[in-house]
Amino acid sequence: MFKDIMTIVSKELARVFTDKKLVFTTFILPALSLVLIYSIMGFMIQKTTLEREEHQGHIAVIGASASFIEFLGKREADYNLKVILEQVSSEETMKQAVYNGKLDGLIVFDSRFDTALSQYKKSGDMPNINTYFNPTEDYSVAVHNKILDRILPEFEKTLLVQRFGDEKFLRAFSIDSDNENNKLAPVEKMSGDLLGGLVPFLLSIFLFTGGMGIGMDLISGEKERGTMATLLVTPIKREAIAFGKILSLAIVALISTASSLLGMLAAFPFLMMAMESEKGKAAASSPAMFLLSPTGVFQFLILSVLLTLIYVSIICTV
Repeated sequence: MFKDIMTIVSKELARVFTDKKLVFTTFILPALSLVLIYSIMGFMIQKTTLEREEHQGHIAVIGASASFIEFLGKREADYNLKVILEQVSSEETMKQAVYNGKLDGLIVFDSRFDTALSQYKKSGDMPNINTYFNPTEDYSVAVHNKILDRILPEFEKTLLVQRFGDEKFLRAFSIDSDNENNKLAPVEKMSGDLLGGLVPFLLSIFLFTGGMGIGMDLISGEKERGTMATLLVTPIKREAIAFGKILSLAIVALISTASSLLGMLAAFPFLMMAMESEKGKAAASSPAMFLLSPTGVFQFLILSVLLTLIYVSIICTV
């Protein structure tokens, strides 16, 4: 029976690997498409991020306190902003300008901000600053993030330094200030956690996409061509035909999946470029995160084979 199974396997593999178009679309095109897609994504995201950083934001500030005007006058160029100081009476007009996309943002200070700042004793009496932006405009979102993440926190820090006299008094203690190596775990295990969540997902996608097209032609296609009937009258058990087709499809699906995974590895630098552009740093981009021990490699191969047999059986049954 084993000889009959291998006969079916060799027949099916010969049909696949002698068809140049099938070899290209099944084994080469998936890897190339992944590299192409992620390289385009990386360059486009990087370009968009650079455009946002280079864009000079236009914001209006209503009822700006004297302390904020002094603070912003020293750092306006650093923030790449053009600031328009407006009176309270023009608040609705400025909101409409943000709504229409003519302004990137709006900051509205409470009346008598500096007075309230120097006199409040309870959190309920703290002066307030309202911000407005247009979430449908990319530049407006970028400027608003800059206002919330940089401008107002740095302004608040300046006020607190003036109030307490020393920046060190603004915090009671620090956390991991001189402790960069706070992750106490083997690199192999950390990479295993990362790959353990990612690889089964990718394998499922690649196995189905790599085996579905070939699998349909392997069974229903052969029935439509009339060659299945000829195969069934040969002196080969039907179990051998079934196992031979499953095994040959498993080999094709594994090779196609390996090609796609290699394409993912080749596309990984472009994906990291996109992540760096979005977050400003390469999170988990160290090659050490993808190191596997010999045991990990063996477990990965076992997982690949088991998933392949499961998915190929489902495809053949369907």
